[in-house]
Amino acid sequence: MVVISRKLGDSLMIDDNIEVTVVQIKDDKVRLGITTPSNIPVHRKEVWDSTGIKSTELDVGELVRELERTKEQLETYKAALFAYAKEEWESTTQEDVDQALKHPFDFKSVIQELETGNAA
Repeated sequence: MVVISRKLGDSLMIDDNIEVTVVQIKDDKVRLGITTPSNIPVHRKEVWDSTGIKSTELDVGELVRELERTKEQLETYKAALFAYAKEEWESTTQEDVDQALKHPFDFKSVIQELETGNAA
């Protein structure tokens, strides 16, 4: 930890892009103004600690890659669901449609069937 004394209106720099300025001193409280690039989060420590997220866990690139993988999986499920629906539709009678409309469609079970390969 670095300890630095500053007076009201004084600033200190962290790296080339973070400026901390003493903007008010009242009783036992010091108000700080912090200027940072928009991609650097600034939080009170108790708020930061309560989130359970540490800066080492914030890998935006990994989040983007995970979203891309999820998108690809959804596209695969969508294609499989459409293929299954087309195959089923071609053999569907009006009686089947009337019967199906009496029961809510359960997308979760269809996805589970597609994932396990047990689609009827």
